[in-house]
Amino acid sequence: MKTRFILCILIFLALISPVSAADVEGGVNIEPVIEDTIFESLNHTQTTHDLEDWNITMTLNDAAFNNNTTFTLTTQICNNDGLCFAPSPAALSTEDNRTFTSRVTTVEDHTYVNWRITATYADDDNTTEKFPSSGFYKTWSDCWYHEDEWGGDGCPVNDSNEDETSEPESDECDEWEYWNPEEVDSSKPGNGCPYYEEKEDIDDESFLPAIGVMMTVGAITLAAVRRSE
Repeated sequence: MKTRFILCILIFLALISPVSAADVEGGVNIEPVIEDTIFESLNHTQTTHDLEDWNITMTLNDAAFNNNTTFTLTTQICNNDGLCFAPSPAALSTEDNRTFTSRVTTVEDHTYVNWRITATYADDDNTTEKFPSSGFYKTWSDCWYHEDEWGGDGCPVNDSNEDETSEPESDECDEWEYWNPEEVDSSKPGNGCPYYEEKEDIDDESFLPAIGVMMTVGAITLAAVRRSE
């Protein structure tokens, strides 16, 4: 009976979890509520770019500063192939032990930067608290792939829909006969037009009907001459 009760509680907690995969919306950053954290201000890069730094500046609130509260910053980078690096602690810098800065360099083709804070309360037997309580806050890149959709203002322009097999408009290619649109031979006239083979008279059979008519007329004429003799 107790086992069933505990299982029901766990299922209920999973359903009401505030940070779940279903709650993540592509391109929408997940941010902390400052009043619910140990900080009085927190600023960070809002949109990340490949191979550039994600920067963050955090200032402890009065209560946290006066109670000798310390914290760690953990970051994680994920890419558009759906792979994530292992979470790792980020280096913190400070001049007054109240305002801290940190940064992490993104990777190529990354989706977002995950981050979270773990506070340690020295005046409360070194108990710890995570922000958020589960999962991560999230900063999206300028080109991301999420749930079968691309987004962001930094994705390369997709020219895949252009018709690469169409015949070139340049007049320099008019004397060449279409042969294979998948090959390009820059040595041919046309400065890199689709590969064209030069027309050959041997392939031109348009004169055959005329020869047939001429032969027929000649035969009739010859027959008429013989009769007259």
